[in-house]
Amino acid sequence: MKLPKECLSLDDVRTEIDRLDAQIIAALGSRLDYVKAASAFKADEKSIPAPERVAAMIPPRRMWAVKAGLEPDFIERIFRELITWFINEQILYYRSTARGLSLDRGNLRQALDAGHERAKAAGRPVLVSVTQRIDAFDPIKVFDAAHTSTSPTFLWTQGTANFALIGVDAARVLEGQGQDRFAQVLAAWRTLLDGALIDKPAGELNAGPMLCGGFSFDPEQTRTPRWHGFADASLILPKLQLTKAMDASYLTVNIIVEADQQPAPEAARLEQLWLQLLGRTEPDAEVTSTPDQLHYRNILPATQWKQLVRDAAATIRGGAIQKVVLAREVQAVGTRPFAVRHALQRLQDIYPQAYLFAISRGDSCFLGATPERLVRLHAKTVDVTALAGTCRRGRSVPEDQLLGEQLLNSNKDRHEHALVVEMLRNALDAYCENLDIPSQPVLLKLQNVQHLYTPIAGRLRSDAHVLDLVAALHPTPAVGGLPRATALAYLRSHEQLDRGWFAAPVGWMDAQGQGEFAVALRSVLVKNNEASLFAGCGIVGDSEPESEFAETELKLRAMKFALGQDERQIR
Repeated sequence: MKLPKECLSLDDVRTEIDRLDAQIIAALGSRLDYVKAASAFKADEKSIPAPERVAAMIPPRRMWAVKAGLEPDFIERIFRELITWFINEQILYYRSTARGLSLDRGNLRQALDAGHERAKAAGRPVLVSVTQRIDAFDPIKVFDAAHTSTSPTFLWTQGTANFALIGVDAARVLEGQGQDRFAQVLAAWRTLLDGALIDKPAGELNAGPMLCGGFSFDPEQTRTPRWHGFADASLILPKLQLTKAMDASYLTVNIIVEADQQPAPEAARLEQLWLQLLGRTEPDAEVTSTPDQLHYRNILPATQWKQLVRDAAATIRGGAIQKVVLAREVQAVGTRPFAVRHALQRLQDIYPQAYLFAISRGDSCFLGATPERLVRLHAKTVDVTALAGTCRRGRSVPEDQLLGEQLLNSNKDRHEHALVVEMLRNALDAYCENLDIPSQPVLLKLQNVQHLYTPIAGRLRSDAHVLDLVAALHPTPAVGGLPRATALAYLRSHEQLDRGWFAAPVGWMDAQGQGEFAVALRSVLVKNNEASLFAGCGIVGDSEPESEFAETELKLRAMKFALGQDERQIR
């Protein structure tokens, strides 16, 4: 190696850094030995090399820089960046050769060749979907690694079902517009599946090609630029799809094979994308997203929103509608971009039983933790949730019990809840038999709120698709109102809000017509250092503006906490 006085240029310094790192490898015996040592350090969430080793390497380089007439801070930054790059390259190499995480190239290429022949014979594109079992993965880390480098992406987890789905990039985006959007997406999905070559483990329901994404609340609502990229209906068939159910994890690769194009280049690109994801999901330093300061602003001033409540209650008393749900938007601006990974982790910590979702389009990400299932269809069994009627949690066990009893005995909340249950019963009667609907609601207790909750189950009597059920149920009176058409028309003319995908269906469906969709509540739309937080509440004839506003504030606390608010303020 050169002496310090011999390093007279930036290229010289870079060369010496490379030589130093080469000596590290040699000292450990071989490249693979170094990789194994590096992976062990990463497993312990330590830097590679150890922080003290990196710290010891910094002063000599700063001395070289001074003697060479170079800027020491710049040289230190170059050195640190090179060390980081070098570590990532080593980890990529190790993880790509580790059994249980490497892509099964042989099986994938064999399926692609067969799919290409099928596409040429049919004279049209063919979907090739290949699934392999992989080692366990952290859904939030994988999503974070994906959405920071590519779009669109999708995350869905449900703690109670021990199920997770991540979609990375899109082999195909299926979109729809207007009131017929559900049928448009379903028709396009069936066309895509026609003639598809699907290779997955026999009998495994949590693998194979899936569509994932969501819908807008109301396709006739006036849209704003804030929701750019979030169409009336937008679901992706991911290029890389990771699923996790119980103790099994799977990677599904989906490629649309064209008749006149060789599939090998796309397969190579997806393999590289997979390797990059593996490298980015390594343990690292604690992720922080709390900006130095957060500024909140009501898009509609509180006094005006409370007047909307008064007007809506008067309209309901006049008999024009039975119920309407009014929503609010609060804008948050931070001093630096929000970290989606940190927000998701916080939401998962406080709502472990909720549906955790995140959907990225471009540089925007819509995420949340919702307790409300819209519909689940599995093996002909239909499950739906009625969730309406809310109060806060108590600060002590006795107070919590008292508040819960008051909610159960509240005429206003019980009436609001009964309207939701009756609508769901009527909608499901057309598709299901043997509906099981408890006569009384129970309490669903979450971190900072408790709801009136009625689970509904039935047996599908037809060959209906899960999207048929979504179309029949959305929007329920819990997020729209009654009668549905009248309530929606009222919201368009009075609410003064572009809900976008808030309170709308988000979820997934498979190639067999099964799937699950939740109602996108407790949600926020994040773009760089700006975020739009949403919450709503049901209005009936005796609703009081102050209490309804307080209910929305209560619901907004979860999203404020996700963005960085002190946990002590969540209740």
